[in-house]
Amino acid sequence: MKFRDDITVLAVDDDSFTLDFIEAALAPLGCRVHVAANGEAALAIAATARKIDVLLTDVLMPEMNGIELAGTFMARHPETPILFMSGYICPSLGRLDPLEVERTFLRKPFTPQTLVSKMRDVLDRRA
Repeated sequence: MKFRDDITVLAVDDDSFTLDFIEAALAPLGCRVHVAANGEAALAIAATARKIDVLLTDVLMPEMNGIELAGTFMARHPETPILFMSGYICPSLGRLDPLEVERTFLRKPFTPQTLVSKMRDVLDRRA
């Protein structure tokens, strides 16, 4: 089942397998997926992309983690929802409202169905 609109996702993870998985799960549904292996590359893509509808970022990455990336990204794109993902319990998410964490956190490993469901949730809340 395709998304209602043309959706552009910026997926950020230092694990290339995860990025390939995300792209394989979302592209057949009509999503355009930009992938970045780190925060700096993600910010460069965001600066030149026509639009980003969702930032999907790993929390634990070297150099710039997902929380730091989200802060910089949100300053430039405050209307874009962010979906965090991690295979670990992330103390840095503890600063956020627990309900917001539930809405915006995807625990790895996840299935394509879980990814699509979370994507729909964040996009529906934006609308």
